[in-house]
Amino acid sequence: MDAKNKVFAYHLVPPNLRGAVLYPLNRFKVIHPDIAATHLTKYQGRLHLLEKTIPPLNCLWNDVLMLSPVHPAALKAALEEAGHVRPARKWFAIDAALFRRDNTAIYVPGTRPSEERSLPFEPQCLAQYAHVPEAQKQFYRQVEPRKPLLLFGGIPHILYKGSIDVEWGPIIEV
Repeated sequence: MDAKNKVFAYHLVPPNLRGAVLYPLNRFKVIHPDIAATHLTKYQGRLHLLEKTIPPLNCLWNDVLMLSPVHPAALKAALEEAGHVRPARKWFAIDAALFRRDNTAIYVPGTRPSEERSLPFEPQCLAQYAHVPEAQKQFYRQVEPRKPLLLFGGIPHILYKGSIDVEWGPIIEV
């Protein structure tokens, strides 16, 4: 497949990235405990998620990297439409050829915990999740501009079990 036909998933470039590898939080705690502590603050009030099991991958929530199937430009457009103007940010574009059923699942959020699903990865499913859901756009509209918000809460996640070397991968700025 040529470069223009590749499918990507996206991960924000962490401001405190050391080296050129993205690690799941549990691995990060061992490698860079100081940075892991900073990342744990994102789960304040939601620490139960760290012990959540991902059945298709037989691991915990913090044993995976979380990537977005939504292009950052679409995410930024949805935020701006709701009044949340943000400076450009850098994102890693991760080639979806890396994803297989044994290392990747799709998390589909629900309006209630009983509606959440973790599904085995199928390559053709990425296209159906490559947009900002209307419920997430509504959520953005309900949060006052300049107030903290859960950026990816209602957006399906690509859950990747493993680390990703991003040294040679493309970075986009949106």
